[in-house]
Amino acid sequence: MSEPKNQIALESMIYFLSEGKTFIGYFDGNLFQEKKRQFERLARLLNGNIDQIEPYFGSNYEKYKSELLNAQRKYNECLLKSSR
Repeated sequence: MSEPKNQIALESMIYFLSEGKTFIGYFDGNLFQEKKRQFERLARLLNGNIDQIEPYFGSNYEKYKSELLNAQRKYNECLLKSSR
């Protein structure tokens, strides 16, 4: 299992792949009461982007690690700004 500091959220990965053009904000709903809807949302995101995402992981992860972590940081900054 990877360390939390090296984990990349699916939403951040899509932000990275779109070069910052696609921003997916917080889940709109109650996470505890609408778990199924949240999982369906994540499944749709993953399904629609899996072919683009796969090359960045597995044995290639170390090659892209710094770019991905930087994208995660930028995405988090955008997420904070969007919640204000």
